Amino acid sequence: MRADDSGFLDLLYNAAVEPHLWVPVMERFADRIGGHSAWLSRLSVADGTGSGLLARIDPAYTPIYREHFAHVNPFSTTPDPRSFMSGWKPMITTDDQWVPKAELVSSEYYNDFLAPQDVHSLAMVRLAAHDLEVCAITVHRGEQDGPFGAADLDIANRLHPHLIRAFQLTEKLAAAGLLSDDLATALDHSPFGVFLLDDTGKVRRTNTPADRLLADGRGLCVKGGRLGAARAEAGRQLDALIAAAGSGDRALRSGGSMVLKAAPGRSPLSVTVAPIRTERLPVFDQRPSVVVCVTDPDVGAGISQERVRDLFGLTPAEARVAVAVMGGASARQVAASLGVSFHTVRHQLQSILEKTGVGRQSELVALLMRAAGPRLN
Repeated sequence: MRADDSGFLDLLYNAAVEPHLWVPVMERFADRIGGHSAWLSRLSVADGTGSGLLARIDPAYTPIYREHFAHVNPFSTTPDPRSFMSGWKPMITTDDQWVPKAELVSSEYYNDFLAPQDVHSLAMVRLAAHDLEVCAITVHRGEQDGPFGAADLDIANRLHPHLIRAFQLTEKLAAAGLLSDDLATALDHSPFGVFLLDDTGKVRRTNTPADRLLADGRGLCVKGGRLGAARAEAGRQLDALIAAAGSGDRALRSGGSMVLKAAPGRSPLSVTVAPIRTERLPVFDQRPSVVVCVTDPDVGAGISQERVRDLFGLTPAEARVAVAVMGGASARQVAASLGVSFHTVRHQLQSILEKTGVGRQSELVALLMRAAGPRLN
């Protein structure tokens, strides 16, 4: 990591647990790659509609976009959404990779929506995908600044994995209700295993799913009061992630993720490690701290695979996908954790939607949460 990245990454991983910091993150990121404004969006590739956060953008443009320009946005709509999503990858693209510049500047979208905001060039940083919706940060440049160059995109690509990791952690914690003011209390209601550590890796607080993971021998353990992994290689990797997240040197402090292999017949665990601001957690003194969030595909957010199979007539493989999606995992994350292809998961997810009678992944999650019962309320 370059020294000039340290301050940005510190802010970025704080934003993972304090979402209001995403606006200054976007401002800093835009500055880093030579842009003047940015938009963190979650948009449908079917019709361009969605929501997002604005950085240095006049909020008056939000209803204008929603009422008309969402449907003519060439960067977020496609005539064949499902085919497009089957090839979706978390990468960085620029406007001229989508539409020739001459074609763009002659369009209604450019002349009536982009140009009045001094937007001539765009860099789109993909973060996550959910069914037909894509989450991305779009950074804008004016015509006088020219297109995004190789040096700008090199910076963006260097920071891209950190942006993805912090954003996905925000999504997980938000889905689990862990972004409330009383974070420590909210831990008890999370479907994810959450470990709060001090800067040395010593466990300061766990929630019930985390305790269950330890008790079930799923590859995690506590030795000498510190969180670790039972297998030596995995233990070294986890130790390195925790050390980086808890480092007192801002130039070294960063987050990371890993897959923790499980025993035969059990799914691998998805582990995300990130720095956290201690002032949000009264159980800590004022020093660098670490949050470890563990997703177990074998355990849904309050509903078992067996119950999902019984309720909706799913196959065992489909039930595993359904509860993993309910736990906040994307189709690509499910594929990685289960050791199958992305296309297999997409096919299974489509079958799940048909069997449950819903049209979108978000509706599926809502349906499963209702089926899980009052424990999730």
